[in-house]
Amino acid sequence: MKRWMSYIMIFLGINGCSSDNNTDDNPNNNGSGLFIDSDGDGVSDETELNDGTNLNEACSYLVTSQQFNKTSEGWRNQDCDGDGVTNAKEVDPDNNNINEGNGTDPLDECSLNIDHQTLIPSSTWLLLDCDADCIDNQTEVNDGTDPTDPDDFLGAGNQIQTIISGHLRFLFDQNGSRFIGSQELSGDPVLTFHYNANNQLFQIESHNPDLPYILLFEYAGDQLTSYGYTTGDGGITSVTYDGNFIITAATSPPPPPGLFTQKFEIDPVSGKAIGREAYYFRGAGTNDYIYWTTTYSYDTNKENLLEIRSVPMGYDPDTATYYEVPEISDQIELFEYSEEALNPAYEAYRSIYIHGLLDNFNLHTYLYPDASDAVFSKRFLYNSSYEANYYTSTVSWVIDCIQSNNYPTEATSTFNASTVWAASFIYE
Repeated sequence: MKRWMSYIMIFLGINGCSSDNNTDDNPNNNGSGLFIDSDGDGVSDETELNDGTNLNEACSYLVTSQQFNKTSEGWRNQDCDGDGVTNAKEVDPDNNNINEGNGTDPLDECSLNIDHQTLIPSSTWLLLDCDADCIDNQTEVNDGTDPTDPDDFLGAGNQIQTIISGHLRFLFDQNGSRFIGSQELSGDPVLTFHYNANNQLFQIESHNPDLPYILLFEYAGDQLTSYGYTTGDGGITSVTYDGNFIITAATSPPPPPGLFTQKFEIDPVSGKAIGREAYYFRGAGTNDYIYWTTTYSYDTNKENLLEIRSVPMGYDPDTATYYEVPEISDQIELFEYSEEALNPAYEAYRSIYIHGLLDNFNLHTYLYPDASDAVFSKRFLYNSSYEANYYTSTVSWVIDCIQSNNYPTEATSTFNASTVWAASFIYE
């Protein structure tokens, strides 16, 4: 009888000691006063059963159910999420045995303080891109950059240096303020833009052995006065100014007698074109011309071009009369822009805006992205469409990664829902 009484007293003594640390409002109290935790993760077996987690797996638990001061030494030295930081350091960075809420999540592989890495990260973690900067963790570790900081990677910055798209590199200098040409990924030059001592574009040189050419620009002070190709029959195009109008006249083919090749109306505040008239020689056994009137529509600040609409008419120079040309339709170009991303080449392209405006059919093909006057807009283009009776096209861009300064680092374009081009943007 005395032996049984001793067992009862011992049991009551044990039960009383455990209940000191397990009050009724403790979610891990199993009702008996005993804290039973089979896997050492600081969550009682009973609570794990209620939570639907594995009571025999130390990395299967709900963070909100954990009592950190009851975790085992083995659990503390583990790395549940494979990010190279021990569980203990993630929960208790101050090493005071208290979860003060100032740590990281030991079950989230991208929630970590990179300075607390003491273990070798898992292969799975190395393949992740924790900061969504389009650079995987492995590459950032190798480069010595922070895989948790979206603005810390090789090529990050505010000033565009290189755009890589398809088989081409588009190159910039002077802190991203000047476009200097393009080259093949192999390094072979494609186009070189040359500037004079006044930082004015005066020559575009093609290095294509099958079609070499040089496009020259001449100035009087700050104003462009002429441009032309040194090969072929392109001739020279003169440029004159009349108030808010810029007027050009080509030598080959010449404009109609007494008229012009192109006439642009320039908004005096923004310096952007708001209207255009143009005469293009029709040929094909006639002396007639196609006369185009074009309007340019912008957003409120005239920073981003929204629409180009062109209407054709026939023009007979012998009778100085205009007539309908039903076989040629209106042409409409529409542009939409990202609300978040900026055009990284905006400053560089803005300095050659007039060149692109006047040499509309050629200069745009040298720039990224080749999308008419939309390349001169401040925001990053994500959709453009062109419509005429003989041809329609749509180009869409998806911005895969963007820095906090709103400059993209990776983007993908799709032409007519089929051809896909990827682009990378490198800054300094």
